[in-house]
Amino acid sequence: MEIKPKQVTWDQFPKGWYVQPKYDGECNKLIIKNGKARLVRFEGREKTEFYPEIIEYANELDLHDNFPKMVLVGEVCVLLDVYKASFPHIQLRMNTQNKVKQKLAMKDKLATFVAFDIEEYKGENLDKKPYKERYKILEDVLPVLESKAELDFRIVAVANLKPQKDWKEFVKKHEMEGIVVKNPERAAEQVKLKNWDE
Repeated sequence: MEIKPKQVTWDQFPKGWYVQPKYDGECNKLIIKNGKARLVRFEGREKTEFYPEIIEYANELDLHDNFPKMVLVGEVCVLLDVYKASFPHIQLRMNTQNKVKQKLAMKDKLATFVAFDIEEYKGENLDKKPYKERYKILEDVLPVLESKAELDFRIVAVANLKPQKDWKEFVKKHEMEGIVVKNPERAAEQVKLKNWDE
């Protein structure tokens, strides 16, 4: 029997769907164009000045010379480990452009852009492509957040988690916010399961 998205539960996943960590942060688009990076909220609010460590890192990447524009979609967060992020830490950063306050917060914890999708690549709009094709591009251009080693990067791609016998127990054990279950064959089909949901 085929499992439809609305039927997805902790112990009932569609076969072959991707499972990714859900991070607690601020959702943004990272736009890299003509050698310059910008962070923008979905409603259009400019966030470039709020996270200088991500922008500086993006501008140093050897990504700009190969194509005119790339648009990544992801979560700006302060990672505690590969499975979870601290929302209180990112709250300190979300609404301040004060350079002194930014530096103090950055001394404690640096922000990271965790990309979970890519909208545009090499001048091509990817919105209608299956998610597995877009994710393959993410894997090719960014390090995937799979181990402690990737915590040192300011821009990473979200990891697809290995199958677990008990997903709910896995999420609780790692104190995660939750997981996102995605259909790799569709452009946009996903279900979010949060730690506190029953």
